[in-house]
Amino acid sequence: MSCASERDLSAVATSRGGWLRLWVVSVLLTLVWCGVLPALGRRPGVRERIEFLEGRGINPSAKFFTEQEAGWRNAAEVERRVRANPEAFWGLPWSGLGVEGRGD
Repeated sequence: MSCASERDLSAVATSRGGWLRLWVVSVLLTLVWCGVLPALGRRPGVRERIEFLEGRGINPSAKFFTEQEAGWRNAAEVERRVRANPEAFWGLPWSGLGVEGRGD
């Protein structure tokens, strides 16, 4: 059996190791976010793609389609098509039809 002081030292070492790992991961994420990603965004191929998307009204930095005006237009178009042809979308929850397409 180990004495209480050995257990306390072990807990302190584990705690320090955890904080060190957290710090290392935080530094690495910061370097990627503030260094690598902006550098990639300045590369000609990536820059062309960003301009292509922006030219079509798409924000390439948006994380969800709801952050896009184009996303809302597309959602409205899908909704219109589902209402016009519900039998074609029987598996979609918003189609108003049951899973078997019987209107359950």
